[in-house]
Amino acid sequence: MTKTPTKTPVKQSESQPSQASPAALPAKKGKGRPSKNTSSAPPKPAPLPVSLPQGGYQGSSSTAKANLQFSVPRVAKFMKEGRYSQRIGGGAPVFLASSLQYIMVEICELAGNQAQLAKKHRITPRHIMLGIRSDPELNKLIGKNADFTECGVVINVHKDIRGGKKGKGKGKDIDEDIDMAENE
Repeated sequence: MTKTPTKTPVKQSESQPSQASPAALPAKKGKGRPSKNTSSAPPKPAPLPVSLPQGGYQGSSSTAKANLQFSVPRVAKFMKEGRYSQRIGGGAPVFLASSLQYIMVEICELAGNQAQLAKKHRITPRHIMLGIRSDPELNKLIGKNADFTECGVVINVHKDIRGGKKGKGKGKDIDEDIDMAENE
């Protein structure tokens, strides 16, 4: 015994547009010259684009609502898979994604500064390593045991080994050269 779906009656006004008089219909534009506007009212300007409210509209992603680049649902998925807690609140992945994004922006800024000092247009892993090692907070966060492969080492010359001036007059101080090399 299968039930066959019954069709519900549809009103005429919902399914088909009502028949309007020919005077109410807009005039068709032909291929000829455009007609001159004889009305005295000026044409209406195009509507200005409306910006979204702070919370966004229904259907907006949580990443867009938080104005982030890091994906909030992906961070939430990793938090759940990591089994850090039995339950994870709705704000926790947003906070973690924003924190990760802030740290990433700081690292990119420091690496960009190192690339500029080296007169390069491309950030390499060495620039990232030098940027992290030059910032005491990031260096403490990442730790001294972090391994940056194929990046070389941070230039470190002990102060007792550094020499004095080289020659007379126009020669630069060796300490200045070494200090500049340490900042790279």
